Amino acid sequence: MGTIWWPALLVGLTVWLLGDDSRQRLGGRRTTVSVPGWVTGRPGALPARGRVLAGLLVSCCLVLGLPGPIGWALAPPTGLAAAVGLGWLVPAARSRERAAVLAALPETLDLLAASLDAGAPLRAAVIDVGAVAPESTAATLRRVSAQVGVGLSDAEAWRGLLDDPAWGPVARDLARSSETGSAAARVLRQHAQDLRVAVRDAQLGRARAVGVRSVLPLMACFLPAFLLTGVVPVVAGLVKTLAVR
Repeated sequence: MGTIWWPALLVGLTVWLLGDDSRQRLGGRRTTVSVPGWVTGRPGALPARGRVLAGLLVSCCLVLGLPGPIGWALAPPTGLAAAVGLGWLVPAARSRERAAVLAALPETLDLLAASLDAGAPLRAAVIDVGAVAPESTAATLRRVSAQVGVGLSDAEAWRGLLDDPAWGPVARDLARSSETGSAAARVLRQHAQDLRVAVRDAQLGRARAVGVRSVLPLMACFLPAFLLTGVVPVVAGLVKTLAVR
């Protein structure tokens, strides 16, 4: 009986997660649940609901494949490990795409700020900058413009990017600015400056990591050579001397 209602429960929970995505709207405001960093994973990994779905499927397979107490005991920890582990696996293509967005985003934000300072409304600035910005960021601006064109408000269109690892903080401030009417140019410039600092720090970190990772290959090359040219002749000479005596 357990093997019947357990998969049904997993399917029901999966449908609920796909429809809810762990996000609620209360009073027209989006609220999120604060979770530890090791649970959320790395930016650019599989979305949370996809990871939870994968964990549920793994648990379901264990329960069906290992009937009895063993399957029931292994299913929860294995499913949790799969869901959390997938959050730390980022495809190389997605990592390169995110790096390209982060590299082009400061310039794009400066262009948006300049357009707003010139008196253009936000939606017009998004269209103008989307035509001249680098493709890595222009695609996002065109998507926002398309959503506004089909009837969404500026705030609603920008809220669609709140989960984006690169655009998220900018989208939050632009959505707030669209609702309150506050000036966004200065905020955009501050985001651009913060991103430049973050990109520079990341580049320095990668440069330092290269030096650390190069220690082991160098040691693997030089240590045997040192032993063969420095230690082995000395030991051989001592052994020869002792043998003669």
